Amino acid sequence: MQSKVAVVMSTYNPQDYIEDQINSIMQQEMVSVDLIIRDDGSSLKDFTKLQSYCADFPNIYLIRGKNVGFKVSFFLALSEAVNRGYEYYAYSDQDDIWKSNKLTTLLSRVTESNQSELVFSNGSVFKENQVIGSIYSKRHIFNTFLDFLYRPTYGMTFLFNDSLAEILVEGGKAPFEKYAHDGWAILVASVTGKVFYVDQKLVKYRQHTVNASGIKNDKSSVNKVFLYLLTFYQRINKWQYKISELARFFVKHIDNNRITEPLVIVLAQNSLTMRKRINLIFSSKFTTHSYFQNMAIRFLLLSGKI
Repeated sequence: MQSKVAVVMSTYNPQDYIEDQINSIMQQEMVSVDLIIRDDGSSLKDFTKLQSYCADFPNIYLIRGKNVGFKVSFFLALSEAVNRGYEYYAYSDQDDIWKSNKLTTLLSRVTESNQSELVFSNGSVFKENQVIGSIYSKRHIFNTFLDFLYRPTYGMTFLFNDSLAEILVEGGKAPFEKYAHDGWAILVASVTGKVFYVDQKLVKYRQHTVNASGIKNDKSSVNKVFLYLLTFYQRINKWQYKISELARFFVKHIDNNRITEPLVIVLAQNSLTMRKRINLIFSSKFTTHSYFQNMAIRFLLLSGKI
């Protein structure tokens, strides 16, 4: 029996690219797919065009909504899908292309656990029909929610089970002022169950503009040191209390019997003794698997800002 997957999409003034995206979803192999689309207040012209195209597919459910922004729009679309009831859920953007084996490959990694499970994959980045890179250029280690808190992941590579979907919608809106729908989903998965990574390029991620970020490859060692120090200072200021506030949000809004990450319970405490702080410093669980980021969170821990 084929697994039943709800693909959840939010659209806003979609262009012609959406037809490629929809076709790639409809052509998924060996899986039963419904596509739930919530339109986030597109122009009447663009919505009518989308509506006309979707009419050819009986397993597409198109909802016209008011403009609330993509984060809340995805939440509302997921809520609609959960109300309909599916085994698995997947997020989709409106302008990418999925390989035909995307869902079956991700489904082969899930374990039918009662706990939350989320699987995500790698993908190709392309612009103007030319591949220009990978979503993840190197394989990262993902063990705790801290790994996902400080590293970007991309929702169109996700597949997750009904246990996680129910947690995501049952507590009402997530703190979308701080987190996007996909970043929030993988954080919740990491504290209430398991997250798996499939190192296969199952998505073609369309990039409209190329933006450079991070520390540049400057030949001057002096400039490198300055940029590292500046970045460290910026992160120290930006990350103050971020971890502890997130842990407390989890404890407050998620049934504690569903929380499987002990680190969350520890960090949610209103006050940590110096002994507990020192224990965390040397804990293998208190890590982002990045030397630079580990220095930052340990500095915050010692200074009482976690």
